[in-house]
Amino acid sequence: MAIQIMCPPSSHRLNKPVPFVALPTSWKDAFAAMDAGCDRNGQMPPAPGMMATHKMKVRQLLCTARLAALLDEISVDTGRVAI
Repeated sequence: MAIQIMCPPSSHRLNKPVPFVALPTSWKDAFAAMDAGCDRNGQMPPAPGMMATHKMKVRQLLCTARLAALLDEISVDTGRVAI
């Protein structure tokens, strides 16, 4: 018998005004490598079905970082502000 877990809908809407083309070049290059299935830095890329989710989350992270006047980087500080 399968157990189904129902999660309530999110009470907030994601706001991702940073378009993908506006991401830092190094981020876009990393996504291009992942989309191509390339191994970078000894790490395998995410499953192809997860790439759209990863891209949306990074766009949201960058939006939040910019709103908090942080640098366009993935860091402890941007991670804390995004939570």
